[in-house]
Amino acid sequence: MRIVALWSLALAFLAFAYILHLTSAVGLSSNELGDQLQVWIILVMNILFCLGFLVCSYGLWFRHNWGRLGFLWVIGIWSGFNLIAVLDPGVLFTTSQNYSTTTLALNGLRFAATLLIPLWYLNRPQIKSIFVIPQPSEL
Repeated sequence: MRIVALWSLALAFLAFAYILHLTSAVGLSSNELGDQLQVWIILVMNILFCLGFLVCSYGLWFRHNWGRLGFLWVIGIWSGFNLIAVLDPGVLFTTSQNYSTTTLALNGLRFAATLLIPLWYLNRPQIKSIFVIPQPSEL
């Protein structure tokens, strides 16, 4: 279970690294890439994913059921955005990147596995029983 919490923490650091890279590569007030709205959307999404993964990591580490459920939601949304961005980048943003079929297949499998592994693992009955579910008297 601690491995999933550390995985969530690693994904939070990855989102934070994207934030740092974005802010250092492009000034947030410049229009260097041609679409300032796209830069801000990516920045806000990475901030939300960073915070989401950090909170879920805490919940998973201390075996709170909300941490398990939150991680499943955040990883689902994160994987969904990444799958869409890899498989059809023009849907979310205007882009000129063309990927080879092999690159598309590998990235698609990577993000699909990132979604399917926690869905399978965190919903197993013996794993679900580890998480603390507050009783009505504790609320």
